[in-house]
Formats: sequence, C-alpha cells, structure tokens
Amino acid sequence: MVDYKLDHITEPEKRAEFTQKLVVFLKDGTVDFSNDKNLEDAILNIEATTSDLEKEQKEFLYRELSIILKVTEKIKIEQNPIKFIELTKLEGQASAKIFLAFLPKEFKNGENYHKLVHTLTRLGRVANSLDNCVDLPDDYKNGQVQMKPNLFNRILLFGGTLTDSVLLLKDTGLSKDLIKQFFKGTKATIQNPS
Repeated sequence: MVDYKLDHITEPEKRAEFTQKLVVFLKDGTVDFSNDKNLEDAILNIEATTSDLEKEQKEFLYRELSIILKVTEKIKIEQNPIKFIELTKLEGQASAKIFLAFLPKEFKNGENYHKLVHTLTRLGRVANSLDNCVDLPDDYKNGQVQMKPNLFNRILLFGGTLTDSVLLLKDTGLSKDLIKQFFKGTKATIQNPS
C-alpha cells in the first residue's frame, strides 16, 4: 500500500513530504495517517508485525525501510542508466535485508548467517533488477520513473541482472536443474509479465 501510494504521487515535493512522514512514523510513531484508511491499515500492519521485535531489530528494520524509501525516490528521478541500475540493485538489496530483522538472535550468531546475508542481498538485487527491467516501459508510461525504456537502457538493466544472477548461482552452488528452472521462469516472466 505504501509503495502504491508513493507510485501515484506525481509531484516530487509531495512525494518527499510523504516519505518524510513515513520516516518520522517509523522512528517514533508520531505521524497520523487516519485521513487515508487503507494507508493507516497498512501502517498499523507494520506496527503489528514488528511489535514482538526487540528494539535493535526494529531499529534495523526501520533503517532499511528508510533506505528503501530514499532510494526509491532517487530511482524515480534518475535518468542516467548506470546510476539507475546501481540504485535498483541497492533497493533490492535493502528490501532483502528487511527479512533479517525477523531472524532469531541465535541464528545471527551462527556460522551460516553471513552466507545467508550475502545470498539474500544478492537475490534481492537480482529480483529487483529483473522486476524493473520488465516493468520499465509501464513505469515510464505511467510517470513513475524518468528512465526511458529504450533498447540500450533495457539491455544495460538486463545485463546487470545477469551479472548478479551468475554471481548468485556461483556463490550458492545451485544445481544445473535449478538454474535451468530459474531461466525458464525468467523467460516466461519477460514474455508474460502479468
């Protein structure tokens, strides 16, 4: 709901104001969203979902959400394809890290934690890059991004996706069959994104 709301605020100043309200809410809960019932419900769901987290977990989660909000705003106005790709990867990386806040402390102290973080962030980069590559024409048409969906920009974006995909596969040691399934799924998504 928050993402939907951000996508449909076309004026950068109003988006920045809305983003700032969200950041303030995440830090101290003092902003009132009662004038928009759906948004208020979404915000209350965030509160309910995080109510059992310890203080440091909440701070980590809210920091990552704040990063996502700021990076998403930069993506919307970026016109340089290289910077757009970097921001897209950063957004995906931060989005993936949100899940880390919900892991038990014992797991974070385990030997596989750093490998999970690495794999999860790489997966977030791949997923977000592929999503933006597929959605770029519609996002541009709807005024949600300024990056033109020309062939060159889409090839660069897809190239970034492939680079991270190869590194993800190499790092995780996935089987060839699983890799084939992934690329079949990717091809199907590109051919029919809905």
